[in-house]
Amino acid sequence: MELLTRAFAILSTLADAPSSLPLGEIATTVGLPRSTVHRLLGVLATHDLVRQEPGSKRYRLSRGFLRFRDSYGSHLGIPEDVEPMLRQLSLRIGEAVFLTVIDGAEPVCARTVESPTPLRFFMRVGAVMPTHCAASARVIAAYGPAEFQAHLLGPAPYKRFTKQTITSRRKLAETLTLIRGQGFDVCEEELESGVTAIAVPVRGERDVIASVTAIGPAERLSAVRRPALIAALTQAAAEISKSMGYRVRTAVGA
Repeated sequence: MELLTRAFAILSTLADAPSSLPLGEIATTVGLPRSTVHRLLGVLATHDLVRQEPGSKRYRLSRGFLRFRDSYGSHLGIPEDVEPMLRQLSLRIGEAVFLTVIDGAEPVCARTVESPTPLRFFMRVGAVMPTHCAASARVIAAYGPAEFQAHLLGPAPYKRFTKQTITSRRKLAETLTLIRGQGFDVCEEELESGVTAIAVPVRGERDVIASVTAIGPAERLSAVRRPALIAALTQAAAEISKSMGYRVRTAVGA
């Protein structure tokens, strides 16, 4: 059990790093001797979870991790054709996009596509989205019953990330009502300064079960460009909803 704990600590350190790390820095971060870390890195490398960069003593995660990412999505009921839809959406709007679902009691990023532009924003699969200030989570909560919203949101006051973050239950309730009325949500620098996200709901067979979100610099997701972005997101969400079991219901005789 201790070996597993140490291995997971190493993998988490590499996953959180923006680039590859030298052995010494990994050992310092996890608080283990270099020899122990070196041995565990060797074991992880044999399973294609870690790779040492050629000609250096730096380590990074390997492509073997992709099979866990794909399995995670399939276990949540996400069809295989959703990722190509997200890729098409990203190319169309030129921004990073991601799919959020409810996993247990938490809104979790389940699929991501990195922005094709030089200035990139990238969400990590498995990242938990704060429901009170992330558009991707709020747009799911907005369409749920009161007990579902209370379950996701928890007690107020809510954590403040920036000066724009909603921290009161009253203001959040007004925002959820607005989302239901307009069919989308915009997070303008509430979670991170200089970053805007726009999200629309994704429906399953009966209810809203997910959301699709575009994220990028606030100046790039400006009010002028927003109607076109919302239209593209809404179209993509309709296609994803159909893939996830949603069928438009018509009145008998219509």
